[in-house]
Amino acid sequence: LYSAWIIRDQLETIKIVTDLKKDTVPQMINQLRMARDLDSLRFEADKAIHSDTKERSDQGLYYVSTHVYGLDLLNDPVTGALIAELTDLLNGFDYANRHDHVLAWDSLSERLKSAADQMAFEAIALKNTSIDSVETDLSKSMYSSIVLLLLGIALQLLTLWYVGRAFIAPPKKMGLHLKKLDTARPDPVLDLKSRTREITSIENAINRLGAVLAALALTIQRWNRQQGC
Repeated sequence: LYSAWIIRDQLETIKIVTDLKKDTVPQMINQLRMARDLDSLRFEADKAIHSDTKERSDQGLYYVSTHVYGLDLLNDPVTGALIAELTDLLNGFDYANRHDHVLAWDSLSERLKSAADQMAFEAIALKNTSIDSVETDLSKSMYSSIVLLLLGIALQLLTLWYVGRAFIAPPKKMGLHLKKLDTARPDPVLDLKSRTREITSIENAINRLGAVLAALALTIQRWNRQQGC
């Protein structure tokens, strides 16, 4: 019963961790994906403003214009405001006058990078706090349960050994001793080395019976010798 209780408890804990992973892992992946998307927008916008050729600049502008409105980043107040500022900066962007936007872009780029890093950090922290810590606790719990289970098994084996020695083996020895009391050469005094009061009292009674039978046998032998004479 104790072993079954431990196994049931561990199975319930594993189920909790599994459910937590189902809820946490998709959230963590979404956070990392949003951080990647934000960083990709920042990279392409930086290419549009700082490129040495208009062709590469147009590539960056095209990427931003085609990807910016399909992102979940717009639903977040912080990243949504940054993306709105980015689109305002790039609307009507003129490659020939790109140096006019450098200072404003450098400031916005730093804030975009900080937001992407913060998202990635939160995703990793979410994994560490909600998954790794639980798995660590589960590992410790399972280790403790295994140790307790082994101790319980050892205690059960010790108990069975004691019960066998104290209550099962003595009656068997008593039966064998009683069978040999009527033989010509009975066993010596019964010594069960038992520490239980009940077994000791029965042992003493058997030894008294053996002493009486031995004395009676000796008396009968003497009487037979006298009759022979």
